[in-house]
Amino acid sequence: MLASFHPTKRLLVETAATQFYRYSKWIDVSIDFLTAYVAKARTQDELRNALRILTEQTQADVRKDARAERAQALAACFDNPRMAKQMGAERIHHEYRGEHVHGPAF
Repeated sequence: MLASFHPTKRLLVETAATQFYRYSKWIDVSIDFLTAYVAKARTQDELRNALRILTEQTQADVRKDARAERAQALAACFDNPRMAKQMGAERIHHEYRGEHVHGPAF
């Protein structure tokens, strides 16, 4: 099916699919870290240490390109409700428009 698309449309679909995949992988990694370290912290010091490690790893200079890519993927959702739905970012789409959304934070 994708082969029948115009080359520009095919590139757009492939780019969006890649953004979805990479974004979802990052969420999986974040959940794994939170489950393995933060959720298992039993003391205030253990929690602080887990959050320090998480911050150091996610904000490391070597990850700046990945952070920029995720920000770009989220930014694409602001004016595109279909992409926001696909990314699971309906909350961002609505909050950007000043609408109140109930439910857990993104």
